[in-house]
Amino acid sequence: MGWLAGLAGAGVLGLPGGLFPLLGAIVLGGASLLLPALFPFAVGGLVGAFLGGHLPVPGQGPVAGAVALFLLGGLGLLAARLVAAAWAGLAGAAVIGLALLAGARHWQPLAALAARPVVLAGLLLVVAIAGAAYQAGTAWGGGGGGVARKKANPPREAGAAA
Repeated sequence: MGWLAGLAGAGVLGLPGGLFPLLGAIVLGGASLLLPALFPFAVGGLVGAFLGGHLPVPGQGPVAGAVALFLLGGLGLLAARLVAAAWAGLAGAAVIGLALLAGARHWQPLAALAARPVVLAGLLLVVAIAGAAYQAGTAWGGGGGGVARKKANPPREAGAAA
């Protein structure tokens, strides 16, 4: 997300995009480490800035972008748990996709999958949704999750039969 923000910042400022994406990733990653609520705000805010900047408001593109940044950033904060779960699902699907493509050279069934990018994209979409659904119950200490927890057995009385 920080990489995209840095790339967008370089594009808006008209500067070469070599260093800005890396700086954006480092700054957003470090800031999110110190303040975890910043990440869902940044996800929603970046989308809002892109959408708001392209609204058909004559001469008010930057203002519309700033307003949309704060509106969608606030929505990202309200849905922080879902944003974190969706991002985790997407990241997991991306890693699986890279692993499948890397293994396509060495194993014929994967080569057949890599030759059909639409099928691969569909499979990764299913994996991303399943990962997000699993994470939604456990993201940010929400409890729940896909694994049922066993309750501890109540203590038995001293004379009770085993």
